[in-house]
Amino acid sequence: MGAAGSQAGESVYVLDREARSVTALDGDSLASGASAALPFPPDTGVVLSGGKRLLVLSWGNGKEKGDVFVPSGPGAAALLESGKLTEIARSELGWGRGFLFRSPDGQAAGLFFPGSEAGKSEPAHAGELAVVDAAKGTIRRVQFSRAASDAVSLGDGKAVVLLPRGDVAGGSAELLFVDLATGGTEPTAISGNAKALLLAPSGRTIWIQDPGPGKSSPGRMLEFSVAERKVVAEHAVGASARALGFDRRERLLAWSAKAGAVKEPSLFAFAPGAAPTVLAGIRGAESFRYTTDGAELWLAGGGEVARIALGETPSVAGMTRINGDVFGFDVTADGNRVLSGHPDGTICCRVVVADVPSGKKLDSFWTGSYGRRLGKTLPSALFSFASYVGAERTARATGQRSFTWTLYSPSSGVPQHGAVFLRRDGAVGYVLNPCTDEVTVMQIEPPKKIDNLDAGKKVSEIVRLPAGDLVVVLSDSGARVFDMATNAVVSDAPTSGGPARIAFSADRDRFWISGDGAVHVLDGKSGKVLSTSKAIKRPSEVLVAR
Repeated sequence: MGAAGSQAGESVYVLDREARSVTALDGDSLASGASAALPFPPDTGVVLSGGKRLLVLSWGNGKEKGDVFVPSGPGAAALLESGKLTEIARSELGWGRGFLFRSPDGQAAGLFFPGSEAGKSEPAHAGELAVVDAAKGTIRRVQFSRAASDAVSLGDGKAVVLLPRGDVAGGSAELLFVDLATGGTEPTAISGNAKALLLAPSGRTIWIQDPGPGKSSPGRMLEFSVAERKVVAEHAVGASARALGFDRRERLLAWSAKAGAVKEPSLFAFAPGAAPTVLAGIRGAESFRYTTDGAELWLAGGGEVARIALGETPSVAGMTRINGDVFGFDVTADGNRVLSGHPDGTICCRVVVADVPSGKKLDSFWTGSYGRRLGKTLPSALFSFASYVGAERTARATGQRSFTWTLYSPSSGVPQHGAVFLRRDGAVGYVLNPCTDEVTVMQIEPPKKIDNLDAGKKVSEIVRLPAGDLVVVLSDSGARVFDMATNAVVSDAPTSGGPARIAFSADRDRFWISGDGAVHVLDGKSGKVLSTSKAIKRPSEVLVAR
């Protein structure tokens, strides 16, 4: 999500990849305002300088190869005056799909392009960081010596970029401290082949993740002091380590499979200047969620749900057997019941209700079998709905680049993205079924399947609205709003091709649905469609002025 927040009557900006344009719409009536042609198909953007500037961005052409994006052309950006959408600055930029972040004061933006390693027929492309100064109307480019894998913004006018080790024997990874004002860089060598950076909320520590040489190899987590500009501690982890964000005590939580010295799948809690707390026997972290107050972390995976108390010393507060892989789950407010969704081979899907205190499964139900999308959606389609994705999208709705900043304590005023949600009273749950394009409604006590609700074509995710018990189901046919209290359809916001996108105002009083053929604005409390525009045929994203 490139932006958040607008007041009544202010503009939203709709990007159109097919028309290569950006158009201003009135946020309430969706009446068309100024429009500007772009020299590239826009992918995303951000509103800067208190709504006075609009940055529009293309990541460039390319194709997916497995879980890797291979670029075939460079990215580009244009900085526009938001009123008449006149161009202020334009620049060709780096290669590869990266990310965009905004400065805390909204006056600048950073664009990270990772570049790419050389392939059989593709040349290598170096990474790049571009800095956009909205007040000066400039785009400054800082290019690196080789491909990069991650970057974080320190908030003091500097950024840190990670350059993984090259193929040269004995080579090392590098951290580059980039001065965003001057473009100057200061390198710091890091041993091993680091891949990811995790910046603690205080900005004092960067945790550097080294996954090891292979999927089954042990990895490392390095503690890097920003003030000292050096690695001050190194900790071994197992294979396939996965960061789960920072808790309220600023500990980095990560799960890993067994490998090397790590003899069991384990949850690690890393704190600066201390040895990590290790909770062995945590079998998986396919899906996870923190409680709103940040006091507990729930992990689902490996056929179990683990309840982790995040006190001064993290500890296992309970373990519940649920069997099978998990694509999403939710827990009642009292922590006594778990509702989880599971793929099972080519039959989709299975829903399990489990009792947490006893650790036992209460019942399980099939939601459907070979539907419109058959078994080809498994497992990739299902696992794209896991709470890792949901947590990241939830954080982006608050304007954060990294989900680790806000993950542990999502406020009640933030829309929640995912695949499984309980009603606020914990009595009823909704579970997405992408194979049959339905939402299964479950009674929790006693466990009982109530209904399968038609949710559109090629459903992609559920978004729970902050107000009341309303959920929005996004699909290729638009968005459908359901009232969890009655299971009734509140409204439809149809589009002709998707997947549909959603954007929220800062106060969450309104949200916009966009997809081929239409843009809709809906009321955030009632879920009703307020207005519709069909003036833009293939919108790719809606940006909302802060």
